[in-house]
Amino acid sequence: MEISYAGRPDAVQHFVITEGLSLPGGRGGHVAAILDGHVFVAGGTDWSSDHTTKSWLQDSMVLIKDSWQTGPALPHPVAYSMFASDKTGIYLAGGINDANKLSSVYHLDNYNKNSSWQTLPSLPLAVTSGAGALLNGKLYVTCGWVYPDDITNQMWSLDVTNPKAKWKVCQNVPGPKRAFPAMVACGKSLYLFGGMSPDPNSNSLGVMQDAYRYNPDKDLWLRLKDMPCPGYAWSGSSIDKNHIILTGKADGKINKDIYLIDVRDMTAQKIGETIIQTTTAPLIKVGPDEFWLIAGEPDSNKNRTNRITCIKLQN
Repeated sequence: MEISYAGRPDAVQHFVITEGLSLPGGRGGHVAAILDGHVFVAGGTDWSSDHTTKSWLQDSMVLIKDSWQTGPALPHPVAYSMFASDKTGIYLAGGINDANKLSSVYHLDNYNKNSSWQTLPSLPLAVTSGAGALLNGKLYVTCGWVYPDDITNQMWSLDVTNPKAKWKVCQNVPGPKRAFPAMVACGKSLYLFGGMSPDPNSNSLGVMQDAYRYNPDKDLWLRLKDMPCPGYAWSGSSIDKNHIILTGKADGKINKDIYLIDVRDMTAQKIGETIIQTTTAPLIKVGPDEFWLIAGEPDSNKNRTNRITCIKLQN
């Protein structure tokens, strides 16, 4: 599909979607990043082949020379963490380990098997299934399920460039409290999309399609035009200062749709479909014009996929 891509005004761009090298096994609710130029995946959950035993994963995998190899294990098994990465490494906050919501925060700056995760100040609350992003040297964490069993719309930030920094309270995300939103740093702002707020008194998942922009200088959220469809567990990544890719959503079922969002006016274009429908899967930028959606949950039947969708922008 060819589209006019305003980030590259002198050319017509199109997106090419291919399949990458599958992980050795399936997993969902995991984290991913680029460390030292290599794709890195850690944690998450899996199920036994007979769907009777759920595993909370502690291992990590690194893609080196077309081979998935063992990386540094997490300090403990964890899934559905809030995470983000940049050139300094990957930051992982909160999550859940079986029935235990977590407040622990870690940083890893390289993929060597014997490397250790650095412990950072714990979150103010134990929280899982929220969203995380890095912007201007600050790690932002928002929304999700908090201890013991509530949903929040709170947000906190940590200056990861300052070893003595502590978590600061930011303005709450507007609208209903929610879990599984997507939050993406793009340009000078953060963008938050969708989420879910299940009603315990009904069968409603409370799936949302609202969108917001956060100004970190003013500590201020602004509601934007709604998304073209409701969804939760989206994964997103910025292409440039004006465009975001969103995919991997669920809305009661799991979808293949890949959207390009222009944050200047919140127009959304479907640019293709993933190799397999999947959710709770990280989307990471592996190159200037290439993004990978890695593994995840293809259905609600205790399955996990190991397949990878590669999305590449080409002239």
